[in-house]
Amino acid sequence: MGVGSRAMFDRMLDAVNATGMEPVVDRVFDFEDAREAYRYVDRGEHRGKVAVGID
Repeated sequence: MGVGSRAMFDRMLDAVNATGMEPVVDRVFDFEDAREAYRYVDRGEHRGKVAVGID
């Protein structure tokens, strides 16, 4: 599986900057709950990015 060329990435980044797009964060888990974060993603319950904090 490829991720595209550098030129494609640059065009995508230009579009993101021009439109002010921001990622949709569904949920942030504490580091101690990282296993639950993986289970949450595996269940397909998320509707955006799932993050694990490392504070």
